[in-house]
Amino acid sequence: MLEGTVDGVIGLTPKQRGAVAGCARGWLRRRGHMSMVPGRHPRTVRVIARQWWTILEDSRLTSNLLRLETAVAAIVEAAASPVVSDVGRRVFVALDQVVEACRVVAAMFNVVGWFAPPEHLAGMAAVLDRMEEVMYGFARDAVDAAVEGLPEQRWHEVLSFTATRDALIDELRSVAARMPEVQEPLLETVLGLPGSVIDAGDGLTFAARVSAAWARQSDVLDDRLRETLPHLLDPSMPLMSEVRLHLTGLLLREHPWRAHVAAVAARDLVLAALATDADRCLDVITESVERQNQMYFTHTRISKAVAAVKAARYPEEAADPAANIYLAMAEGDVRRAAVTVLALIGEDVPDKATLHPLRTRLAAHRDSMACAVLLWCIDTHLRNAIAHSHMEWDAEHQCMVLDGRAVSPHDLMRMTLQAYGTCTGLHAGISLALNQAGNPHHHRPPPTDPSVWDGRLLDILGSHGIEATRARRQGRTIRIQVPHVTAATLRDHLVGVCHADQVVPHVDDWILAPHDRPDLLLDAATLATARSLTEPDHGDSPSAHVYAIEPVLYAGALFNHGLAPDRIVRSVIGLASAQAVGERNRLLPQWSSEPAAVAELTSALRHLARGVVAAASLLPESVRDHIDGFAAMLTACCERLRAVHLEQEAREASIQLDWALQSNTPIEIPWRQEAPAPQ
Repeated sequence: MLEGTVDGVIGLTPKQRGAVAGCARGWLRRRGHMSMVPGRHPRTVRVIARQWWTILEDSRLTSNLLRLETAVAAIVEAAASPVVSDVGRRVFVALDQVVEACRVVAAMFNVVGWFAPPEHLAGMAAVLDRMEEVMYGFARDAVDAAVEGLPEQRWHEVLSFTATRDALIDELRSVAARMPEVQEPLLETVLGLPGSVIDAGDGLTFAARVSAAWARQSDVLDDRLRETLPHLLDPSMPLMSEVRLHLTGLLLREHPWRAHVAAVAARDLVLAALATDADRCLDVITESVERQNQMYFTHTRISKAVAAVKAARYPEEAADPAANIYLAMAEGDVRRAAVTVLALIGEDVPDKATLHPLRTRLAAHRDSMACAVLLWCIDTHLRNAIAHSHMEWDAEHQCMVLDGRAVSPHDLMRMTLQAYGTCTGLHAGISLALNQAGNPHHHRPPPTDPSVWDGRLLDILGSHGIEATRARRQGRTIRIQVPHVTAATLRDHLVGVCHADQVVPHVDDWILAPHDRPDLLLDAATLATARSLTEPDHGDSPSAHVYAIEPVLYAGALFNHGLAPDRIVRSVIGLASAQAVGERNRLLPQWSSEPAAVAELTSALRHLARGVVAAASLLPESVRDHIDGFAAMLTACCERLRAVHLEQEAREASIQLDWALQSNTPIEIPWRQEAPAPQ
């Protein structure tokens, strides 16, 4: 475009050149300097190829560079004004436009600089760095040329920057055109977690698998998040489970540029709102949380729509799901996010406000980045055309025509996923701000939206290593599908459900459904019995010891499975004696040197005795004597152990534990994944 301005430079009169030079010098004196230095970009967020290309697209790289070019061209247009007295005013405006365009370009390069392309595209980062240098040199030289009165040779040097820029853009496009479609491991790349965390379930149970991953290596993963997201996280800030979940979801978005910009914007907006009026800010966020069930429903529809579009044999088959999900996203997540953001700014917005007036209000606050990112998501023309069925299919061009505007199903899905990423980022930013402020929302009454409790449920299950793949509430029953249960993980599954039951309201029965194995049912009676073992001396949150509740949960699950009572008794005693022998063998080497070992073992035996007695209450009276006798033996063993001081004496004093173990094992676990048959 700038080549056309050369003639304008050639035709300038001496008065025009003098006016331009004088005005440019005056402008510089007012500004003080015109320094633009490329930043050193950390590139800490690793992305895969398809994310990288969406980053370059969503950052509006080409349009932002052309905006700078247009601003520079306006200097020549101002200089060429036939009214010399107008030159000064117009040159001042043009130079201000150059500075504003540079600010936008700098912000764009800064955000793109958060992301590191995959190894096979590593050269693209160097291309972008070179492009940034070129564009800042272009702007500096344009201002310098104006100060010199726009001499022709100097202007030709300015134009050379645009040729270099175009060559770099062509290089980016050339690489994109040559890139083959490959399946890259997204979660492994960005966070070092197995892909099963994403792929193993239905999407809504993602939280359980993320929480389970953190339960295994929380410090490592927290450090990884801090290293990856320095633009979002204070290095010293402890991370709550909800923040970990939000940030993991943020890293997985197809459109990370929009998601991360939205997260930064929302974080800063909420921190400012908390500083201004914390109570009002928390009220707004609480109202937003109460609408989570609607968001989960939209997300489920997105997953189905993406699958339908991918499965379509012909573009026309993808039109309907693409249009429906675009409308659902605009009227759902985007509209709700707009209500929340405007309320955080301080506006009183009706919860039922429609999209058009919300867009008008957002536009009035476009200086707020949180409003600006939502404006990117709203196209009222497309929304109205779909909502009012002003749609047709153009068979010749294989695209939809929405009230006269041609749009492909692929474009609609791209816009939907862009909006999804933006809303994901906004919610992540809100969670980050609350975490950074010390989680003041935790002191408020719990929300009533069932989906919030479902999210808390999944977090608890995951923290116990339960990698749920599906969770459904049916009345007062929750059914959770899990990959498998083993002898080693049975306790985690039982205790995880018990802890979730103490938190999630309005649930009677819990069903764990291992793959290809019978259901494991923990009914209301079993869980109530486990709760009765709670001890009030465990700090602010009374809880029952795992050795006390495990026999109860195990007995209840076996009884609900239909196992004969005498076999349940044998297995409960076998389980408890195995725990007792395991603890004894662990602590015996410390017996004579560590007095605490005696207290720890006798405490474990006491909890086991309480647990097996409580378990017996779930069974017919005819079989309770055996369990009561075992509990009495545990109690007697405690007394003997307190009286001995040597390891060998302790072993002899607890020999009955070994007999009980040998007599009542193996224990029965109907839900256990069977070992493969020998070949």
